[in-house]
Amino acid sequence: MPGSNFPQDRDTLSIIPQLLLPLMLQGEIRCVLINRFGNDTETSQLLLNVSSVFTGNIQGANGSQCPSNEPSNVLCPLIGQQINLNCSTNYMYPYNITTPDLNSSSNRNLSFTVGPEDYGSYTCTAANGCNQETHTIVVKQLEPAHIISISEPQTVPSGSSVDISVVAGGTPDFTYQWFRNGMAIPGETGSTLSIRNINTTDIGLYSCTVSNSRGSANSSSTAISVTSSVSINGSVPQSISNFAPSVPSGYTISPSNPRIRLTSSGELETDELGPEDSGTYTFSSPDLGGATLSIGVNVLGIAHVISISGPQTVPSGSSVDISVVPGGTPDFTYQWFRNGMAIPGETGSTLSIRNIRTTDIGLYSCTVSNSRGSANSSSTAISVTSSVSINGSAPQSISNFAPSVPSGYTISPSNPRIRLTSSGELETDELGPEDSGTYTFS
Repeated sequence: MPGSNFPQDRDTLSIIPQLLLPLMLQGEIRCVLINRFGNDTETSQLLLNVSSVFTGNIQGANGSQCPSNEPSNVLCPLIGQQINLNCSTNYMYPYNITTPDLNSSSNRNLSFTVGPEDYGSYTCTAANGCNQETHTIVVKQLEPAHIISISEPQTVPSGSSVDISVVAGGTPDFTYQWFRNGMAIPGETGSTLSIRNINTTDIGLYSCTVSNSRGSANSSSTAISVTSSVSINGSVPQSISNFAPSVPSGYTISPSNPRIRLTSSGELETDELGPEDSGTYTFSSPDLGGATLSIGVNVLGIAHVISISGPQTVPSGSSVDISVVPGGTPDFTYQWFRNGMAIPGETGSTLSIRNIRTTDIGLYSCTVSNSRGSANSSSTAISVTSSVSINGSAPQSISNFAPSVPSGYTISPSNPRIRLTSSGELETDELGPEDSGTYTFS
């Protein structure tokens, strides 16, 4: 052993195992054997397993500056920061540190200011005749967050759902904050903003700020437009608050209608409106970029009568249809009248009379109603032609021949022997052939 003498017992050399532990025992071991015939010497090399430690730090930084999910052997310095890489071995065995560009330094630790070319893997390798040990430290560049894309503008109907997504670039982990018209939306901190049951106040410009440990980036804005409809009682001015977002610059309307306005505070105002004001109007504002609000305005007009069928003269036994065309806002109800009296069960837009008789003559009209009011049509006259055979040898009377009328009937041409009473009874005196002919009662 180097610098040691061991006891000899005749031809046997004993080495106590515990003596191998101290540091001074590594190196050359020489064994000398001597007897009366001579001596012999053998030498051997004693080496211990090499072990090494490779550490790194960012000068002046608290820790590695890496996200929590990075391994412990990763450093995340910024360009311009100083890093120190230190390799140490047991028993002062030699080592090499290899850099990302494959340069090596032997038995010398590294300390340098980080540039773009310094990111990559650094290895420390220590070896002797027994073993080799290698450790790696990765110097990683974390990219600041940036925006790759955001969803395109969308136009959706009120009450539906819309999703707006942002795709971020850079080094995770990312955090997100969504904005509508420049104001942060509380609780919306994911990569996708989902709006359920969208309403007219949700129109506007949506954007997202994405952040990571290296910085933040703001997306461009994407416009969300909404279509909707509203029914308005046009008989009086109306005001609907919180109909749209408030905008400093106010709204414009297309097509122009001075009786319909959307104020800068988002209040929909109307003057008295008529059926001609019904239609689709689009509101826009420079504060909302390309986002618009398109509203189908349905003016709830009072029922009114546009037209009724013209007078008709039909033969007894035939059929006749009388129709009314209403205006205003549906739904409509109808009631038909004959000579001012309601006709039971006749509640459609068309009155159909089948097998018409002489008692059906008269003035027909209709009352049309909706939720806003009622209107009476003008009257249309239904006349009937018929024929009758009479025994002229004696006076005759035919009851219920025509409707009762308070003012009575006149006959043309005049014939004092033929009469139609106010109660609708046809009366004749004795008649001769000369009384045959066509008579009109009114």
